[in-house]
Order: sequence, then structure tokens, then C-alpha cells
Amino acid sequence: MDYKGTPLPDDVPGVGYTLKHRYAVEALIIYYCKEAIGKRDGNGEVFSEADFKVMQLRGKCHDMDKILTSLSYPQLTADYLHRLFATHHEEGLLDMEQRCKYDFMEMIFDMESAKYTKPDKWGGGAYAYVIKHKQNIMDTLMPYFQLFGLDKPDSGLVHEIKAQVERPYFEADLLGAITTYLHTTRLHFLNGVSRLDDKGFKELFDEPVPYRHPATQKKDGTLFARPSKLTAASESFRHREMMHGTYEAQLFDMDKLCAISPEDVDNVNRKALECLKLLGKEHQR
Repeated sequence: MDYKGTPLPDDVPGVGYTLKHRYAVEALIIYYCKEAIGKRDGNGEVFSEADFKVMQLRGKCHDMDKILTSLSYPQLTADYLHRLFATHHEEGLLDMEQRCKYDFMEMIFDMESAKYTKPDKWGGGAYAYVIKHKQNIMDTLMPYFQLFGLDKPDSGLVHEIKAQVERPYFEADLLGAITTYLHTTRLHFLNGVSRLDDKGFKELFDEPVPYRHPATQKKDGTLFARPSKLTAASESFRHREMMHGTYEAQLFDMDKLCAISPEDVDNVNRKALECLKLLGKEHQR
């Protein structure tokens, strides 16, 4: 039986709602980032075509880890894992100084999307939400609010985006989003890159691990404590902290992963597999 035309529920948090949210964030990124090309942010940096391309790829990948995890675990666990590892959630593993400007931009669009997908939300937007609930990160986000013209209590609605998002969602949309994610990250081909061990690689080669996040490049492994300072400050997260203690974690540099050209995938994976063989021989000694 063909289930592609089966509608997905999107009225409560879950796969259907997250799918709707992912499409909304992508639409917001395309709209606001395209308008921002050539403009300077509040730090004086010009937003370039290259920045736009990075953000476009982020739109295609936004919350896809959460959607895929939600197909395997209870929703609250999937939500937790996503917020733990996604760099656009301030209550995740990384400190704010370990993030890059794209994380802060994606963070803004993540919050801005609420008024497009949640009928019970007021229409102010990300700026109004941060003023009310996340004053501790306002100074960090402000340069990018200014860049996108969203530094106002009510940023209004982009009606074409609202019309684009307000539609039924079907299994075909889910399959399309997953396929787009696979073709953007190509992680289903990059088994060598995925399998590399950060600590072992750094010990043997004494150089950055390919396609790993800069924050997880410590030679002895990268440890994170839960709850963190940012977790404790988050009204939406602190009451459902699921991990307590110190943990080692490894994160991808998703921007670099998505920048691998289709022609280079096999070569990148081959080099990683060669490293894996050397790591295996080292561990056998």
C-alpha cells in the first residue's frame, strides 16, 4: 500500500509538527538571509553570498536530527537529545563562546518561526521572546537581530511564508525532508568520517579530527558537565534535564560536512577509512 498521501498530525510536538517547523525555518532563512546579502551585522561584518549558502544548507538540515530520533525514541527523549547536541540551542553542550555566528542566526530563526507554526503564540517574534525569556543571551544575538531587521518588539508576519507553512503535511513531505537531509550531509556514505574517534585520532595524529566541531578537538577527549550554567538559566530546559554528571561528547562540524562536494565524498571517506586502519593497528599494540 502507498502511504505517501497519508496526512501527519502537526497539532502537538512530534514528527509532524517538527516537519512543519523545519519548513518554516528554512523559508525564514531564505527570505531574511537573501535580503541581508551585502549588509553589515551589528559587529560590523558583511553578510556575504557564502554566508547565505551556509545558512541555506542549515535550513535544509534544521531539526532533522530531532525528526529522525523521534522515529526511534519517546518524544521527550528525542527533544532532549536534540537540544543537547544542536548548536542552535543555547542550553546544549557548548558554551556560547564555542558557537559561531551561524549558530546565533539559526537560533533567531528557530524562535522567529513560532508565530508561523503555533497558533497559540503571540505575534511578536524572536526579539520579543528573547526580551522576555532569554535576556542572558540578548547581547550575543543583538548583532544578528540588527542584520535581519528583526530588532523590534513586533517583527510582523511575512504573509507568503505564513501561507506556505499553513498547509497539511503528509508522509511524502517527511520522506522528502529526509532525502534532502541525506543529500545535503551525505552522512550515509561517510561511514569512515562518522566512525573516527576524536580522542584516538588526536592521540595518534596530533591534528584536528576531520569534520569534527572545533569545540570537541581536545587531545584527551572533550568533557561536558550537566546541568550546565546555560541549562540552569533556561526556563524551558532546566526542569527536564535528563543527564547529571560529566560526559565525553563528539560533535560534527555540520557546516563543513555540508560543504563537501558530491565529487569529493568518496575521496573524503577513503582518507578517513585509511585513518581508521591506522587507528586499529595502534589499538592492537
